[in-house]
Amino acid sequence: MGRSGQGDAGANSLQIIGGKFRGKRLQSLRTGETRPTMNRVRESVFNVLESGGKVRDAVVLDLFAGTGANGLECISRGAEVVVMNDLDATAFRVIQKNVGSLKLGQELANDCIEISNSSYKILLSSLRPDVRVFNCDYKVLLVNLRSGISSGMHPKFDLVFLDAPYDSDLGIAAAHFLLENDMLSPDGVIVLESDKKSEIPIININNSSVRHEVYGRSRITFLTKNQN
Repeated sequence: MGRSGQGDAGANSLQIIGGKFRGKRLQSLRTGETRPTMNRVRESVFNVLESGGKVRDAVVLDLFAGTGANGLECISRGAEVVVMNDLDATAFRVIQKNVGSLKLGQELANDCIEISNSSYKILLSSLRPDVRVFNCDYKVLLVNLRSGISSGMHPKFDLVFLDAPYDSDLGIAAAHFLLENDMLSPDGVIVLESDKKSEIPIININNSSVRHEVYGRSRITFLTKNQN
């Protein structure tokens, strides 16, 4: 989740709210550097996604993952491939611990801590769910993933979460990159979170539809890639 000046609501307040691991407590970040999407907001978002059949068997990217709550929610609800990333080293370790707590029966790959933007180095396995956790700049990861998708070594994404810091335009920049480089599957969805007090995000990309919802202080923008 994105960085903000808001502290966590409490170390024990974060949990998975649906699926196989429903009720599982997750470790939170105590530093105030990362803003976890509140459980009730995440529940509303996933109600929208599941009503459209967007989670089960999906290939998921959580680009500014924070605690990993969105990616972990997708694992619980039957996603096939989940890629999570956060540049903050503390957040990265928290995501690793939260994934490990699910005891998925697989060793979390550590070859993705440092990746190059010149060649594709993210090797998916046959395990399901296949979970990858990264600690790098979001642009480096996107370039790397674009390379993998272009070469046919990585599937396109069915679902992408962009919960960047509220005081930045990183989420919008990432959305443009994903859409402009055709990294979404047909009917793929980007979930962009922003402060409801900020300007409504404008994504001028052909063949995409936009829906805005407000939950508490958060504005959730659903960008859906329309089939050509």
